[in-house]
Amino acid sequence: MENIRWKVTDPFGNEICLREYNFVHNIIEQHDPRDAEIRSKIEPQAKFAIEHPRFIIRDNQHSGRVKYLSLADIEGKNEIQIRTITVVVEATGEIVT
Repeated sequence: MENIRWKVTDPFGNEICLREYNFVHNIIEQHDPRDAEIRSKIEPQAKFAIEHPRFIIRDNQHSGRVKYLSLADIEGKNEIQIRTITVVVEATGEIVT
């Protein structure tokens, strides 16, 4: 079985997991390399986004997928940025991006 990086429960009682493969390949490597450090830093906030989302919406482009939306503060050089976090989850409960 593939390594599970972490699991959390959403507000509806669904167990959501992030597999190591999806983290490395879908979240880090398939995006701009300059963004990889920020994506790694906000990983704990992605967990929070699933446990305490501002919104949960269906993905219109992919049947069965759901998007968990939240806000995250990211410390930068002499500033704090606010970014929207979107965590996309398959019907199976696995995070894909």
